[in-house]
Amino acid sequence: MNGAADFNRLAADLAAAGAAAQYEAPHLVAAAARELEGIAKAFCPTDTGKLRRSITTDLDLANASAVIGPEEFYGKFVEWGTSDTAPAAFMGPALDRVEPSFIQSIENLGGNIL
Repeated sequence: MNGAADFNRLAADLAAAGAAAQYEAPHLVAAAARELEGIAKAFCPTDTGKLRRSITTDLDLANASAVIGPEEFYGKFVEWGTSDTAPAAFMGPALDRVEPSFIQSIENLGGNIL
């Protein structure tokens, strides 16, 4: 083994990995966000369907981020409950379902790149 050559190879691999991660990560975030939105809608309690229809995803692919949730103001009261009503969580359980596979995807991304 040649220490300098191995180091240079690793440096080149890491530089390529950064570019690949910047390309792939937003796609993984978008896929997870769409999945989370769909599951949240399935879990969302419904009376009129207004709350369910208000669950949307706002993607920021440039920063590999997403915000998923209801736009109706009362969504937080349904999710967490009030002093008069029990919670009927839908976002938390959806996140619980999606999080493990998303974390695994990100870990695989790192492993596949290097």
